Amino acid sequence: MRAWTALLFQVAPAALLAGLLSALGLALAAERAAPSLDLPLLLLAVALFLGLLVLWEVAPWNLALLGAFALVAGAILGRWTGPEGGLWARAALVALAGLTLSGAVGRRLAGLAARAGPGLWPLTWLYLLGWVLWAFWQPLPWLPLLWGGLGLALFLALSAAWFARLETRLQRHPPTTLACELYLYALNLALAAQVVLAQGL
Repeated sequence: MRAWTALLFQVAPAALLAGLLSALGLALAAERAAPSLDLPLLLLAVALFLGLLVLWEVAPWNLALLGAFALVAGAILGRWTGPEGGLWARAALVALAGLTLSGAVGRRLAGLAARAGPGLWPLTWLYLLGWVLWAFWQPLPWLPLLWGGLGLALFLALSAAWFARLETRLQRHPPTTLACELYLYALNLALAAQVVLAQGL
């Protein structure tokens, strides 16, 4: 119970703030589309993410970098999808529901979920690299639906494993680090859900 209290009052607020910054970046970019900004935004996001990895355990710098990365990530998604605010709102609700489900499953099946987590990371990196390939090459019309569905399943499993190790992570890492992790899970769930919903589901 103590772990859930820490999650709600120390971790979730920072992750929620990052989510709101992503929503702001998405809205601003969708309204002010400028193709010349695509490459600078992408390079800025990569630089911010690398800085976040370097300062992953260093508060409050990790929180500041998370906020900046969340804003830029939202702007990139806004450039990518255009003015699809309603669709993104539904995707955010799916991500929130997914995290709630993952929390329940991870806490109920703590041992199994915790053991499965490390084995999923190689698949995660392959999945993320697949997004890069998909951005430049889309040979099959059903590929976005398949890739979005795989992303939902993968990040639901990863977040369940994260919740299963919540007490241990709270002991070993500052709350801001866990907020970064929670935001990234939510972002990937929302992105996968948006891709699935965009297919008319």
